[in-house]
Amino acid sequence: MIKIFKFKDNYNLINNKFINLFKNIKTSYLGFNNTKLGLTKNVFIYNNRFNPSIFDLKTNGVKFFSTSFPINSSNTIGKGDVVSNLQPTLAFEKTLGVERYKFQSFPFHLVEQSPWPILTSFTLFLMACSAVLYFQGFFLGGELLSLGFVLTASAMALWFRDCVIEGTYLGDHTSQVQAGLNLGVILFIVSECLAFFSVFWAYFHSSLAPAIEIASWPPMGIITPDPFTIPLLNTILLLSSGAFITWAHHALIQGNRKGAILGTLFTLVLAIIFTGFQAFEYLESSFSFADSVFGTVFYASTGLHGMHVIVGTIFITVGFIRIINYHLTDSHHLGFEASILYWHFVDVVWIFLFIVVYYWGC
Repeated sequence: MIKIFKFKDNYNLINNKFINLFKNIKTSYLGFNNTKLGLTKNVFIYNNRFNPSIFDLKTNGVKFFSTSFPINSSNTIGKGDVVSNLQPTLAFEKTLGVERYKFQSFPFHLVEQSPWPILTSFTLFLMACSAVLYFQGFFLGGELLSLGFVLTASAMALWFRDCVIEGTYLGDHTSQVQAGLNLGVILFIVSECLAFFSVFWAYFHSSLAPAIEIASWPPMGIITPDPFTIPLLNTILLLSSGAFITWAHHALIQGNRKGAILGTLFTLVLAIIFTGFQAFEYLESSFSFADSVFGTVFYASTGLHGMHVIVGTIFITVGFIRIINYHLTDSHHLGFEASILYWHFVDVVWIFLFIVVYYWGC
């Protein structure tokens, strides 16, 4: 089915080792049903195999996700060379210990066995149990909680690393796979909306009909923060960061690498400044989490949002690093789009927090 690949650039294989070739090659001719495609994709060479990342062939509805050509370590693919009609031999395949051709008649990704799901479940269980011990004042509860948090973060980082490898280098994320991942991100954001809905419900329940012991809202003796000082400044910072990340997204789609990098960088800077001002507001506040129900719902709502800002900052940082390392293209940047959706969600929640908690509630 695959007849001819012709490459324009020079690549060498040295000692059968992985060679970092995060460059773009242009396939000038792909002999698939005699169709000229002119695709530009990332490539890498590993274990004597030349692997172009995903070529999304829509001809006749066929999805071709990976190709492997056996190449001797002493050979090179030079400018104008043609690799064609390499028939597999059983002996050579046994020597390399790899499959030379990988085709599938469906566009979905059948994941390989991975230790990260079960490891993440155990680390989450450890963190939940240690949190209960910590809140109840048990011995070593805080240390166990810190250990559970570190193990959970490590397991998630390794799991996401595998997802990056599958989508960037192995070409497993076809358009159908990306559609499924997009749906997962949307459902995740919906679940986050419900979490904030519960916080706002608690706030309105306590403020619209305060208990007789409180008598008023805010309760007597609590000095509330001025909404037109740090909260207003943080609103400007967060909305500006949303504008910058949108600019970065459009720049990436248009192939403007510099704009994508600068927009993402400005977003990260504004996010860090926002977090710093939020921490400063907490330090200078005259009331604590334990000061009546007002302090509880105030810190629960703004603190939960602050945690989401930190997670979103890490999310966008990963996308920024991937842009720097040429992982993302104008049509294949699912993780970056997910971080942008998450960040816009954080922006919208903050607008509600500013209006309800800071302006109306204070």
